[in-house]
Amino acid sequence: MKLKLLLVALMTGGLFISTIAQTVTLYRDCNYRGISQKLTIGTHELSQTNIGNRQLSSLRVPNGLKVVLYSSSGAKGDLVNISSDITCLTDIGFNDKASSIVVERDRGNNNFPGRGNAVTLFEECNFRGNSRALEAGRHDVADLGIRNDRLSSFQLSNGYSITVYENSGYSGRSTTFRSSENCLSYTWNNKVSSIYVFRDRGNNNNNGFAAATLYESCNFTGNRNTLGPGYHDVADLGIRNDRLSSFQLANGFSITLFENSGYSGKSYTYNNSENCLTYTWNNKVSSVHIFRNGGGYNNGYNPGNNNTNNGGGVTVYRDCNYRGTSKTLTEGSYNAYQLGIGNDKLSSFRISPGYRITIFENSNYSGNSASYNNDVSCLSSYWNDKTSSIRIDRIGNNYGYDNNNYYNNNNNNNPDNAVIIYSQENFGGRSAVLRPGSIAYLPDVGFPDNAISSLQLPPGWKVVLYDQPNFRGSSYNVLRTKDKFLLSGWSNKASSLIIYTSGGLK
Repeated sequence: MKLKLLLVALMTGGLFISTIAQTVTLYRDCNYRGISQKLTIGTHELSQTNIGNRQLSSLRVPNGLKVVLYSSSGAKGDLVNISSDITCLTDIGFNDKASSIVVERDRGNNNFPGRGNAVTLFEECNFRGNSRALEAGRHDVADLGIRNDRLSSFQLSNGYSITVYENSGYSGRSTTFRSSENCLSYTWNNKVSSIYVFRDRGNNNNNGFAAATLYESCNFTGNRNTLGPGYHDVADLGIRNDRLSSFQLANGFSITLFENSGYSGKSYTYNNSENCLTYTWNNKVSSVHIFRNGGGYNNGYNPGNNNTNNGGGVTVYRDCNYRGTSKTLTEGSYNAYQLGIGNDKLSSFRISPGYRITIFENSNYSGNSASYNNDVSCLSSYWNDKTSSIRIDRIGNNYGYDNNNYYNNNNNNNPDNAVIIYSQENFGGRSAVLRPGSIAYLPDVGFPDNAISSLQLPPGWKVVLYDQPNFRGSSYNVLRTKDKFLLSGWSNKASSLIIYTSGGLK
């Protein structure tokens, strides 16, 4: 008899536990407060619950269950998928918006975009976590249906692409994806605040020949479409209306831009590629005509070649990741008004082989500076948007440099008002030119941490090195030029430093 009672108890308890695990709890207020109600698996009209129509603000969802909220009754309208607790639906733009709800078992990766939807966003990798299916169009932070800075994966319907933006309002860094991503890289994971979803026309409108590629951003970046010869009205451009900013033309082709659809309004013909249209035409084109010009113009464009710095020198960009307004600079010195991107606007640059760039904090090549001979996709916080003048140098024997040293071993070019630090012994490797003052963390001036192996300083100056950021930890005084730190043990050890002139700190 005891055994039977025990079995009954276990079965009853098991059924009770199973029931608890198969319910979600809804709350009328955020933070799991106010009137509440438990719902089991099935479809429910919120108007028939204690919560009421369009009154839901938070909910608890146990492991193994998933909730789909709908903006209209009958499980219709805008929807959002939820598979974990939500303290406030305001976080995903669905507070007081739900009219019906479906509670179901969470079967994992089975939530591809449904009919009419272009993309489904997920808060976790591998298409898991809270999700939202969206149609093509612009979706700012309040309309994503998932929490801000929580996008980790997404599934795209065939024929669609997505541009993700770092900030709300479709601003900040951006990149475009043309296929589903099961786990965004560190660069973008949990860092998206707005998106643009669009039908990707690809190269389907080129009449069998790639004559021109249109881009929505300057410098041949952003959403793009390749077209063949012929007339292409607003619906056939493959990019958004009034968004053309640059284009690349195949050899022997020209393009006529029209202000209005139907090839009407103002027009202008180009015989060469344009990396950034002038104010007169930028974001003002609604139709185009592409044709053979018969003049044999050689504009250097081969469709599919996205190298925008084919010549020598350095291309400077206003935004990170080589985006935004840009200008290619050859050997020479440039103050702010000559940079082509504005004062205190430099964020990234590409360097052709054999060149070096030195950026200066102030105009007329003064203030703190740093030198680079490799591409930089995004300057550190110390230098981003803080450059007022630039010097471009060739790295070659005719200029007193070699491929590794900014100042070679036998030079006498060390400025009498600056300290130069190097990442290799004997003044080799990466370098930075520093003016008197303090640097709390070397990477902030574009120099690696724990990498100083030699340095040059003017007579009478002093450099105090610290092995921790913010002038903490052990310190070491340098009173003369050092081609190595062999005996002192300070090679590749410094994280911060202070530079004193003969008259003290300036």
